[in-house]
Amino acid sequence: MGTLNALTEWVKHMWPLPLVLAVVVRAVIGYLVNRRAALDRHKLGLEIARLQGDADRAERERIKLELELWKLTAATERRQSGSTVGWQHIDAAHRDGPSLGVDDAASGRTYTSDCSGPPSPSK
Repeated sequence: MGTLNALTEWVKHMWPLPLVLAVVVRAVIGYLVNRRAALDRHKLGLEIARLQGDADRAERERIKLELELWKLTAATERRQSGSTVGWQHIDAAHRDGPSLGVDDAASGRTYTSDCSGPPSPSK
């Protein structure tokens, strides 16, 4: 029993040691966890910055494409309005000269591209 008494006396005098060890272990684990969290936050910050850069580039590309689409639409509208004006000139010339109407087509007269005179009867 002498050993048990010696151990009991030792524990009575050394009781702060387990507390100190627990505090040290907790501090080391806390440091490692915080360090890992800081590294994760840093990586996350870099990833967010990369994604924001990608989003900015995508937005600039979208704006460029919209501008190009607007230019193409405007050019198409100009061409269509130009061709409409051209057809209006052709229609005006056609109205001024003789035209092949429904009555002419029903009578069997042939259409001539020469607008200088009245269409000639085929018979």
